[in-house]
Amino acid sequence: MTTMKLVFISLLLLSTAPYASLALRTQLHSLSESSNSKNYLTTQELWFNQTLDHFSPFDHHKFPQRYYEFLDYFRISDGPIFLEICGESSCNGIVNDYISVLAKKFGAAVVALEHRYYGRSLPFKSTTTENLRFLSSKQALFDLAVFRQYYQESLNLKLNRTSVENPWFVFGGSYAGALSAWFRLKFPHLTCGSLASSAVVLAIHNFTEFDQQIGESAGAECKATLQETTQLVEERLASNKQAVKTLFDAAELEIDGDFLYFLADAAVIAFQYGNPDIVCSTLVKAKNNGDDLVEAYAKYVKEYYLGTFGSSVQTYNQKYLKDTSLNKHTGDRLWWFQVCTEVAYFQVAPANDSIRSSKVDARYHLDLCKNVFGEGIYPEVDATNIYYGGTNISGSKIVFANGSQDPWRHASKQTSSPDMPSFLISCHNCGHCTDIRGCPQTPLSLEGNARNCSSPEAVEKVRHQITEKMDLWLSECRAGSWSSIFSKSSTNSNRSLTTKELWFNQTLDHYSPFDHHKFQQRYYEFLDYFRVPDGPIFLKICGESSCDGIANDYIGVLAKKFGAAVVSLEHRYYGKSSPFKSTTTENLRYLSSKQALFDLAVFRQYYQESLNLKLNRTGVENPWFVFGVSYSGALSAWFRLKFPHLTCGSLASSAVVLAVYNYTEFDQQIGESAGAECKAALQETTQLVEERLASNKKAVKTLFDAAELEIDGDFLYFLADAAATAFQYGNPDKLCSPLVQAKKDGEDLVEAYAKYVKEDYVGSFGVSVQTYDQRHLKDTTLNENTGDRLWWFQVCTEVAYFQVAPANDSIRSSQVDTRYHLDLCKKVFGEGIYPEVDKTNIYYGGTNIAGSKIVFTNGSQDPWRHASKQISSPDMPSFVMSCHNCGHGTDMRGCPQSPFNIEGNARNCGSPDAVEKMFSSSSMKCIARMIVILSSLEPKCVANGSYDQTCFIYSPNVTFSLNATANYNEEQEELKLLTSSTSPDVNLLYCRSVSGL
Repeated sequence: MTTMKLVFISLLLLSTAPYASLALRTQLHSLSESSNSKNYLTTQELWFNQTLDHFSPFDHHKFPQRYYEFLDYFRISDGPIFLEICGESSCNGIVNDYISVLAKKFGAAVVALEHRYYGRSLPFKSTTTENLRFLSSKQALFDLAVFRQYYQESLNLKLNRTSVENPWFVFGGSYAGALSAWFRLKFPHLTCGSLASSAVVLAIHNFTEFDQQIGESAGAECKATLQETTQLVEERLASNKQAVKTLFDAAELEIDGDFLYFLADAAVIAFQYGNPDIVCSTLVKAKNNGDDLVEAYAKYVKEYYLGTFGSSVQTYNQKYLKDTSLNKHTGDRLWWFQVCTEVAYFQVAPANDSIRSSKVDARYHLDLCKNVFGEGIYPEVDATNIYYGGTNISGSKIVFANGSQDPWRHASKQTSSPDMPSFLISCHNCGHCTDIRGCPQTPLSLEGNARNCSSPEAVEKVRHQITEKMDLWLSECRAGSWSSIFSKSSTNSNRSLTTKELWFNQTLDHYSPFDHHKFQQRYYEFLDYFRVPDGPIFLKICGESSCDGIANDYIGVLAKKFGAAVVSLEHRYYGKSSPFKSTTTENLRYLSSKQALFDLAVFRQYYQESLNLKLNRTGVENPWFVFGVSYSGALSAWFRLKFPHLTCGSLASSAVVLAVYNYTEFDQQIGESAGAECKAALQETTQLVEERLASNKKAVKTLFDAAELEIDGDFLYFLADAAATAFQYGNPDKLCSPLVQAKKDGEDLVEAYAKYVKEDYVGSFGVSVQTYDQRHLKDTTLNENTGDRLWWFQVCTEVAYFQVAPANDSIRSSQVDTRYHLDLCKKVFGEGIYPEVDKTNIYYGGTNIAGSKIVFTNGSQDPWRHASKQISSPDMPSFVMSCHNCGHGTDMRGCPQSPFNIEGNARNCGSPDAVEKMFSSSSMKCIARMIVILSSLEPKCVANGSYDQTCFIYSPNVTFSLNATANYNEEQEELKLLTSSTSPDVNLLYCRSVSGL
């Protein structure tokens, strides 16, 4: 990573391949040819097939990706697996650096994956801008997740075992250090922790701190000499540019900005990689002797930067960067593409007291991006920082290590916390990735030897701290034992807090490096209960239907209680938030949960800024809490998982977080909820319907007013859903009572069931038979029922949830099987459309989701609860309600859910006490947990203020700032918050169940 030119190249410094800087790549290239080289643990190449576009709902193309493994130190029974992340250069083996020392200590296997596009992991035969559309950190992180699963399975196969999960720990330096931190952030279920060495997690447009650090590290005398040298070079460029460029062997750099960038990097590299005296001694001596400073600097550049260090002048030539052919220097163009589309890191001259030329400014960088890659190519820095959190990254179990002289540390996390410790190594020649590579980093220091550092004890202290964290987190990992949802909206104003539409411009494809298209997305806000200025903001997530307002359900009660603003964003494609005028399969390529989550992140930032503008303030961050039910409940949990820096916590009601291919548990739960008598009646009804379909299908379909359903599978699915909905939405007696009575009276069960379907399912509940007709699902025009096609697309590409008949004791017809669902997907959307369930569960973790501060609630009769998280943990409490008619989203919507219950009334539930317990004992735990979260546990969510005495008992009008832990007494329904408040009036706060909660 010298400067932007792949100064990141420093990566070589860290893990696998000679991921030094691009410059180092040249130096170490020959070493990779020999597997016996002492600089590598291994250079034996291995390959596997990687998905090309992880964010396309239907593109299944693959490319071969290179990786390496080293098992010499592996403790086979329970040893960890160290995943060394390769960065922005060719990955030619696993480097013998300090990670090998750690591997030996912990008995670890070491694996390293080459970054897509770099080295030999090439998806295309040329690097045109169009061909680079799948080159991004977001795709690379998903590569690591897929590889992690692939390698664990292949290792199990090699060791003749099944389902074993070794503890995994990830390592990376520089850009790969950022990937290491981001991997732990986005895929916490796949790793026990992360070492992020010199990790550049903050994307920056104008990175002036870079040069400021060079000046600070250089010291006054060397800094002044460097500045004078730059000034002299600029003067000679003005009078005879050919002569001065030739002096540096850089005549090929026709653009002055390229030449001046080259000279700036040459100085930077000395400080970045632990050799400050090489440049400073040379220049200061020349200055003191009255020698020509430009000539002295040219000597240093040619002998050290181009010679010993191995950099190439060509790297800085924009003509060369335009070359789209594949060659050993292709990495230069690739890294610039990532710089120009994602992270920037534009090392520009500060306004005052700069070392580099002021001509190396933001305009130079933006012109380079446009000149090399074409119009419309620029870095969306804000989007990158929204996605990852920048230095406010909110992962856990990540160690950040930085050298005190490293200019890149200002793009890293330097503020420590228990979950994310950060260390600075203070010594004269401790720079980029010193914790892993030792001092100096050229020539390569085997096993990261620290003896050549000016303060070896400083390096060893940091290494000891890193080892302590690894030991703790790996032990915790082992102890932790690794081993239809369609909703209908109503615009009836008395059922809504608001129906006033608001709009903003949303990015169409969040995962494209260069597509900046926008579309109009609808949202709503309700501010009547908002406590200005510090009230929380409740983000109510809309799901797979038109979002026509903010419903007046139990979230309204909570909003009033907490003084919260309520906002709600319509899901992309649904309702009026349609990016296209038709829903062809091709046009649906941006419809996915992954895009929808990023929508929420962008909206969250947009709304916070617009609220600040409305309140005439700047930089204020209100506490945010997210809510969702069913699919949107999954989105709520996944949002907290993937964007923890943007929310204090999440309520995931009936959240279907597990993608399931053959969801037989769905029907099994229907049978259990129905009870023996009703279940038997339902099974007999299904059998009778199948018999009549065989003899006179038109008659039986007409009986159900469903003659339009020509495909028998569609008809049988319609009948199965009609039964399931009664249990799912809290109306079991409406189905079971008439059906059981008909059986007892000897009446025709099929006719009795048809009466229920027509009167209740189609009539009261409002379902349309057309929803089940595959001909209707093929309709690509926009209309009020378009949501049916849209949700099936998500089902057919991401989550499946195929409700199929169990092999035995099924209620639904056995004809509603996997083949039926797959045929539907193919007929409606075309060849190659099927759900990659494993990929979805790798991305989110399924029921092993490893987010924090997420509350999962489920009804005990809800057939969807088996796709939700039901096992509780301190970080992710999960509750199941036990009552006769408690089903899907009962905690938010009450009973029954049809007709709609304003404010989620629980009095009609079979066991109101079970629901109230969710909002008293269990719920007070949840709500008090929310208060703790909103008040203290997130750095961005610290709130100063006093709360309503009905919830908190304390001296009136006391203002406090919580830094709390919580003890909960189940019997007394009391949560005690132990605070570190210095106020004598506020030492113990209590939260009790309150009538009306």
